Amino acid sequence: MRLRWVLVALLAVPVIDVLLLVPLAGEIGLSGTVLLVVVTGLVGMLLVRTEGRATLRRIGAELQQGQLPADALIDGGLLIGAGALLLTPGIVTDAIGFLITIPVTRPVFRQIVRRVGITPMIRAQTVGFRRDDTDADVIDVDAGDGR
Repeated sequence: MRLRWVLVALLAVPVIDVLLLVPLAGEIGLSGTVLLVVVTGLVGMLLVRTEGRATLRRIGAELQQGQLPADALIDGGLLIGAGALLLTPGIVTDAIGFLITIPVTRPVFRQIVRRVGITPMIRAQTVGFRRDDTDADVIDVDAGDGR
C-alpha cells in the first residue's frame, strides 16, 4: 500500500512541476525561468553543503559522548534527498528541497521518515529476534581467570 503512494508521488511531482514551469516561462520568459531554476539549485546546494557539514559535526560530537546519533543520521539522509530535489528542475521539487534543508522544518520530515520509513522497516526486519542473556554457547574471553 505504501509503495503505491510513493509511486504516485514520483509520477505526480514531475507532472506538477511541468504544469507550473510552463506558465511561469510564459510570464517571465524562458531565460528567466532557466535562470531561476539554476539559481535555486545553486543556492540550495550551498545550503545543503552547510547543513551537511553541521550534521557531520553533530554526528561526531554525539559519537564522542557515546550516544547513538539517530536524529543526525536521519538528517544526513534527508539532506542527501534534499540535494537531489534541489538539483531537479522544478518549483515543487525546489520547495520541498528547501523545506527539508531548513533546520526549523527538518524535524517534521524526520518524523515522517520515522513513521513511514524507518520504524516499520526495522520492525519488519527484526520479527522473530529476541534477546537471550542465558546463552550457554557464549564464552567470555575477558574473564581474567589467568589462562
